[in-house]
Amino acid sequence: MFPAKVPLLFTSLFLATTAGADIQRSSLTSAMPDRGLWTRTFTDLLRTDQPESWGNWNLDTSITAGAIGYINTNTGEFERIGIVPNITTSNTPMSEVMKLSTEYVSTSQFNVNLSDKLPSQDSSSSSTSPQIGTTIEWKFNKSGSIATQWAVSSHERVDNPINVMNENMTWLQSEAAKVNMYDTDHGISQGFGMVTGVVWAKSGMNAGSLSDSASWSITGKANNIDSMLGNGSAEASFLKTESTGAISTHTWPASANSVSTTLVPIAYSFASMDGTTIIPSWIGMINSFQIILNNTHGSYIVDADLYYSTDSGEVHEQAQLSGGLTRTFGNIPLNADHLKLELKFIGMVNSDYYTIHWEKPLGHWLTGQRHVELHGYWPGPTSYTIL
Repeated sequence: MFPAKVPLLFTSLFLATTAGADIQRSSLTSAMPDRGLWTRTFTDLLRTDQPESWGNWNLDTSITAGAIGYINTNTGEFERIGIVPNITTSNTPMSEVMKLSTEYVSTSQFNVNLSDKLPSQDSSSSSTSPQIGTTIEWKFNKSGSIATQWAVSSHERVDNPINVMNENMTWLQSEAAKVNMYDTDHGISQGFGMVTGVVWAKSGMNAGSLSDSASWSITGKANNIDSMLGNGSAEASFLKTESTGAISTHTWPASANSVSTTLVPIAYSFASMDGTTIIPSWIGMINSFQIILNNTHGSYIVDADLYYSTDSGEVHEQAQLSGGLTRTFGNIPLNADHLKLELKFIGMVNSDYYTIHWEKPLGHWLTGQRHVELHGYWPGPTSYTIL
């Protein structure tokens, strides 16, 4: 275990207190989602805008730029085993709000009396004005739905991460062997690698519902709550949280009536390896690259020629597909580069020709695939789009 750099997180599972609480608790926990649900859902939300990102739902403070370890493919969580020595990083200041949620989540905000007292009605004595604060409430109408909002502070990146990994390859192999992710025949297994960048936040919250009807709220002084969620400049803090149903939460600051003095990692990027081939921006297992040709949008017969280079030499593959069909160029090696795809839409007299170039898929084709959609009904115009 690595020593935490910050106080223990305010991480909890709330169950509503009702007459049937024991029965409710039993039914909810027996149907509780697996450990990785929140991390995977958070990561999916992040990737709609940042396709190379991994989410740090649990606010694991061992995630730092240059940390090495492996990503548990079942949970999507990072398991740290060390850090690359003598690395340098660059930091880009940010002042943004990260606000994401799945479907079936709604948010409301309203003023509250923090003292829970009404002003004195005795006109003969001095009255005390109520202390007005604010409550923000999230309502969840489906189990597994999440909401997250963070005051993003900076983005830290390892300088020249590919060079760093190449220069430390022997050491990385020995570290991978400690967790059974290296063998002498293949090398390092995918999933093991290095954290190449970290998004740091000053404050915020994660909340996920374990039931189809739940709510979670956070209360405090208006300026402190605004700052906690990225919309102010006062100290970020809260006074209390409340919930109904079953809710799993992570907040920063870690507890009520406190102020965080350190940043927390909320997302990161990761480079892995396949043997000794470094895969920048790794987001999942890639055994090879694929180009998928889809001619279901047209009627032309199309000739396709694919050319690329590998360590073993030049490769040329051919395919032909009629309207309504698809074809796949598969098993393109991870070290392939200088890809060229030539397309010929065959006409009665004249044909249309297109050429598509990809310099190096590695680190860019994050899912390992490119889809080429072919368009055109004979004898009309032709075109293609890349997805």
